Amino acid sequence: MSEFELELLPDEVLLRVLRYLPTKDLIGCRQVSKRIRAISHDKSLLELDLLPGESILKVLSYLTIKDVITCGQVSSRIRVISQDESLWQKINLYNKKVPAAFLKMVLNKGCKYLSLSFIKLIGFTKLNTNCKLQYLNVSCRMVSDRIVKEREELLASCHSLQKLSMERLPITLNMIKSIGYQNGSTLQILNLFSCEGLTLESVQLIVDNCVDLSEVNFFATDLGQDSVNYLSNNLTPKIRKLNLSHLKAVKDENIEDLTARCNKLIALDLAQTSITNICLIFIIRNLKSSLEQLDISDTSVNYDGIVELTSMQKLQVLNHFTVFNSMRDEDEEKLLSLFQHLAFNDESIVIATAFKDLLLKDGFWEIESKQVPMFKCVISALSV
Repeated sequence: MSEFELELLPDEVLLRVLRYLPTKDLIGCRQVSKRIRAISHDKSLLELDLLPGESILKVLSYLTIKDVITCGQVSSRIRVISQDESLWQKINLYNKKVPAAFLKMVLNKGCKYLSLSFIKLIGFTKLNTNCKLQYLNVSCRMVSDRIVKEREELLASCHSLQKLSMERLPITLNMIKSIGYQNGSTLQILNLFSCEGLTLESVQLIVDNCVDLSEVNFFATDLGQDSVNYLSNNLTPKIRKLNLSHLKAVKDENIEDLTARCNKLIALDLAQTSITNICLIFIIRNLKSSLEQLDISDTSVNYDGIVELTSMQKLQVLNHFTVFNSMRDEDEEKLLSLFQHLAFNDESIVIATAFKDLLLKDGFWEIESKQVPMFKCVISALSV
C-alpha cells in the first residue's frame, strides 16, 4: 500500500492498521502527513514495546491467549515476553477443533491447567516426554482418526498430575500405566466416570500406585467382582470421596471391607449397586464420625434401613429416590422428624468431576479459565 493510499483510508480503518505495526514502522508512518501523525498518537496505540519487560508481562496477563499471540507479532522483544510460562498456565479448549500443533505449543510453553473436554484434535504430532500439567480434563470427547493414540501420547507426557478427568472415554492399559507409574505419587483426584475397558489389572495398577487419592469416581465402569474385591480391600485409606454407583458387583461384604479400611470417607455414592440393609451396619459402625453425603438410590435398602441412619450425626445429604418417592405421608413425616438436619434427595453428590460450580466454558475444577476465543466449535449449540 502506497503512502497516498494510506492517507485515503478512513480514520477508524487507519487506526486499526497502525495497531498492527511495530514501533519502528509506526514512527515512520508519522512522517507521511499531519493527519496520520495525529492518529498515530492515539492513546490506544501505546508503544507497548517501549515499556519495561515486567510492565509488558503485566499487560499481557490481562489478555486472552489469542491476543497474547497477536501481540507477540509486534516485535521480537514482545514475542519473547509473550512466551513467558505465566501467560500459558491455564488453557481451556472446551468444545473446540484444535490443531495438534497448537496443543503441542501450549504444552511446550509450560501449561499447568488444561481442559480438552469435547474437543476435536486436528492432525497428530509427537509430544515432549515431560510436560508440566497438573490438572487435565480430557472428558467426553477427543475425536480424530487416532483417538486412542492421542490420549496415550498425552498421558505419556504427564509426570505430575494432581487432578485427572477422563469421563466417558475408552481406556487402554497404556493409559493406566501412565496414570499409575508416572503420576501415582502426585495424583489426588481421578474421574473415570462411565469409562470403558477397565480390567482387574487396570484397577490393581491404580490402587497400588495412586496412594494419595482423595477422590475417585468409578461410576458405571462395569468392574467385575474381582476388581471390586481388590478395590474394597486395597484402596488407599486417604480416600475421602468415592463413587461406586451403577456397579452391580458391589455387595454388602465389599462395603464392610471398604469402610473398615477407608474410615475417613465423607462422601459415598452406592446408587444402583447390589447392597442391602446389611451394609448400613458397616457404614454406621465405621463412618459414623465422618460421612456427610450418602447415595443409596435404586438399591435394596428400604425404609427400615434408612431409619437406622439416625445415629449418623454428621450426615447432611441422603439420596434414595426410590424409597422417598414411594413413601407414605406418615412415613415421610416420621423421617423428617428423625432427620431434621438432613437434606433428602436435595442435591447430587459430586465426586471428582471437573465441573460443579463452573460451566465447562468458564473453567474446570476450581480453575477459572474462559474458553479460548480461537478455532471453530465442535458443536455450535453446546453451552455446558
